[in-house]
Amino acid sequence: MFNKKNKDKDMKIMEGDVGFAEDSFASMKQAIGAEEHYFGDFIISRKKEDFESYNHMRKIRSNLQNNVLKTLNIKLKNQGWCKMKHICGVAMHVQELCARTSNFKLLEISNLFAEIHKLLYLEYLNILGFTEKNISNKSGA
Repeated sequence: MFNKKNKDKDMKIMEGDVGFAEDSFASMKQAIGAEEHYFGDFIISRKKEDFESYNHMRKIRSNLQNNVLKTLNIKLKNQGWCKMKHICGVAMHVQELCARTSNFKLLEISNLFAEIHKLLYLEYLNILGFTEKNISNKSGA
């Protein structure tokens, strides 16, 4: 439990909190992956229940994304919201490709996928407004 004296400090997201950004990036990737699996179930079955489950998962992913932005007090402009979602989706699949190639000990190709993943993460940080000047390893956690 939180100490009452430090409760506000413990719950505050620090400006440029890279730990929060890392966690939100990983969460978004997983939510998008789950959404795709629910969509796959619907594609296979064409059942109303699977369609409803897919839409429920989409709402969860959208809610997660909106809450990340709200927590960081970010209002994205133009296509920013969708770009954020798609960057996380691509990153999820690149991570899967890296895992698959590593199973076959294809280190060179895995390294290429890892570099693409890193570039996607840096673009995610950019969309969230993180820069070299305001990024911090300090955390409110």
